[in-house]
Amino acid sequence: MSAGFGQKPRRLASRLQPKTLRWRLALAACAASMLGVAVTFGLVHFATTARFNGMAADVAREQLVAFRAFIEAEEDDVAVHAAEIANSSLRHDGDPPTAGQTWIDERLTAAQTTLFVRTDASGRIKLSRGDAGELAAFRPLLSSPPARSGRGMAWTGRQIAVSSWSEVVDANGRSRGYVFLARPLAPAIRARFTPMTEGVAIALRPPAAVAVASSDGVAGFPRVHIDVSAGMSRSVVQLPGLLSASAGIAEIDLRDSRLQASMDAGKRATLIMVLVVGVLAIAFGLALGSAVGLPIDRTRKHLREQAPLALEGMACDSMALGPGTSSEFRDLASDVDGLLSALARRQAELVEATRQARAAQVSLRAALDGSPEGKLLVESGVVVLANRSAEEILRVPLDTLVGTPVRDLPQLVTGYDEDGSRLGIDEIAARVAEGSLVVRLDDPERWIDAAVIVLVPEPQQLLLSIRDVTEERRLDAVREEIFSMVSHDLRAPLTVIRGYLDILGRPLKPEARERALESARHNASKMAGLLDDLLDVTGADVLLAPRNPHPVDLAALASEVVGSVEDTSAGHRFEVVTGASPSVSGEERRLRQAVLNLVSNAVKYSPRGTTIRIVVSEADGHALLAVEDEGPGIPADSREAVFARYGRLPATADEKPGFGLGLYIVRTIAEKHGGRAYVEDAPTGGARVAIELPLAGQA
Repeated sequence: MSAGFGQKPRRLASRLQPKTLRWRLALAACAASMLGVAVTFGLVHFATTARFNGMAADVAREQLVAFRAFIEAEEDDVAVHAAEIANSSLRHDGDPPTAGQTWIDERLTAAQTTLFVRTDASGRIKLSRGDAGELAAFRPLLSSPPARSGRGMAWTGRQIAVSSWSEVVDANGRSRGYVFLARPLAPAIRARFTPMTEGVAIALRPPAAVAVASSDGVAGFPRVHIDVSAGMSRSVVQLPGLLSASAGIAEIDLRDSRLQASMDAGKRATLIMVLVVGVLAIAFGLALGSAVGLPIDRTRKHLREQAPLALEGMACDSMALGPGTSSEFRDLASDVDGLLSALARRQAELVEATRQARAAQVSLRAALDGSPEGKLLVESGVVVLANRSAEEILRVPLDTLVGTPVRDLPQLVTGYDEDGSRLGIDEIAARVAEGSLVVRLDDPERWIDAAVIVLVPEPQQLLLSIRDVTEERRLDAVREEIFSMVSHDLRAPLTVIRGYLDILGRPLKPEARERALESARHNASKMAGLLDDLLDVTGADVLLAPRNPHPVDLAALASEVVGSVEDTSAGHRFEVVTGASPSVSGEERRLRQAVLNLVSNAVKYSPRGTTIRIVVSEADGHALLAVEDEGPGIPADSREAVFARYGRLPATADEKPGFGLGLYIVRTIAEKHGGRAYVEDAPTGGARVAIELPLAGQA
């Protein structure tokens, strides 16, 4: 029964409401007119406030005039005391200290000053009383007064003071110096300043405490800023300085009780008017909201319910409209339903396209990340995609590469051509467009091969491929060097062997036949050694590691190696020094190879007739075998480079044949046996190359 009773007013309201939005907006105009009344009252309030603020500003200016008159009176008073003391000071220049001090204290008390200074004609201080800081502040004025007398305000470092000076003249009219006085302004204000109205507070600040806005001077002050609000005023005054442009800042706060009472009465009246108009505006607003807001709420609710379905690509229901809905909202509902249906269809297509794009992106990312070549996808001159290989080759983080314009890449990676000339991005682009380009990167020196594929001309989309060819170029250089050395080093012993084979085909005496066979064997051994070095270095990490380690006597091994090379190295003397017979765990064949390489290296690089020492010792759980020669030695900055694969010293690379593999094999064997190899200066001035290995049972 109550539900039926409630439906009748709603039906009546629906019938009384205008059927079109135009008439409903007419209802809103009534509310706007009431709002205009409220605005009018507000303007009256603001005008009244502006009037009261103007009155407050006038009172503030009058107060500034009174404050300026007070300061001038203080300056006059201090000037009178300064002149009086100056006229009387000559009588006390020769007084005893006690009498002179009493006279000065009396004058200071009478003048209510905190600083007294008496100078002579040259500007030197004869007498002074007061704070040392204030004296220091006035020192520029003391040394050279601008006139025979003067007055003004100054900042003493702690406070603002009214100061004055007067010249001391003797009976003959000659200047005998000056008298300076300074009186603090703050105590004088509290004691003698009488404001024009009640509620005035004055605060003194340092010169730089507050920035005074630029304005016309008021009452003789150069810079004044008056701020008025709600019938109250604050005047910020820059006090003219004697020692500088500003002696300080005076802040004068004025609270006039009469103006404040008038302002409060006006506020109350305005507030009452605003409340009345506000009630009327609310009533009209509620009516307007009921008329216009209900269809809007229905539309918003329909969108909230159906939009998620449309975003999923599903079919949407039509919006339900009430009997009182205007024709404009009915048209709007029809348009919304049409848009939701179109959105649902388009979203279904977009979901499918997104699924396919994501699958393609996953496939592309997998292909790019699995590629050993660096790939950079460039769209409109900006890198939008890069793989891990590009990050490793360019040595630039992916986060930095992606999003970087191509023109900014030279800031991250510097490129040079074959001749060592730096390449700009335009020149690189031009050369890459013609085909692949090999570019050298510095720090450290590396080489990359760059190629580009145009995927889409407009807007331009490029795929830049880069490949690290440093190792290839290095191997090409090494290959050329190896071919050159092999053709040189193997051809000579091979020619000798062929010659001896021809000789052996002839009738020979047994002694000559034996010498020919021995020479052929020796040259064949040299060829085998060169080939062994080449084979060892190709798989050094595996081939040079000990497979069946067992205890090996390093001292005996050293003596054995020396015995094997003495006959073929007649131009050198060998000395084995064994202070101990350390035993290490390893493969004897590999350790013999390391020692033989060290001894052969010393023979190659030391002059004939010199001594090669092999020193075997042990200390701190390690065995040490060092080979010392009397050659040119190895510079400190090249001692790591000689252990590198194909590493050779530039100074001897052209004079001594070889591949630069001997010391590389030595270090690899030492490290695979748990030790190390290093170079240092020999006591004889040459090189001392050593291997350090853990003792058997210590590894």
